[in-house]
Amino acid sequence: MKKYSVLGIVLALFMVMSVVSFSENQDAYTIMIYLNGSDLESTYDTLTNSFAGSATTDLNEMIEGQATNGKVNVIVQTGGTKDWANDYVDPDLTQRFELINGEFVEMHSMPPQNIGYKKNTFRFYRMGCQKLYS
Repeated sequence: MKKYSVLGIVLALFMVMSVVSFSENQDAYTIMIYLNGSDLESTYDTLTNSFAGSATTDLNEMIEGQATNGKVNVIVQTGGTKDWANDYVDPDLTQRFELINGEFVEMHSMPPQNIGYKKNTFRFYRMGCQKLYS
C-alpha cells in the first residue's frame, strides 16, 4: 500500500510540474500524461461483454479538448495493460504519442516497460523537456 501511495504522490507532482509554458510571449502549453492503462482499460465488463476502456475514454477527451483550444500540446506515454479499447495503442508496446490536429501520432515505441518504475517516469519527463527546448 505504501508503494502505491508514494507512486501516487510522485505521479501527482509529475503532472503538476509537467504543465510547461513554451515562453512568456506564447499562450501554448504542453501537458505530459503518463497513462497507465492497468485496470482502467483492461477490466472486462461481463454486462457489456467488452473491456471497460476508461483510459481510451480519457484519450478521446484529450482529442475533444484540443479541438476547443488548439494552443495546448499533449504528449502521452501509454502502457501497463493487457488490451486497449482503441486502434492506435498497442498493448504489446510502451508508446509515446503527440496529439496533433485531433489525432494521436506515434512519436516512439519500445518494448513493454514497467510503468510503475520511477526511472521510466523520469525518462518520459526528460524526453518531453528535450522536445520543448530543442
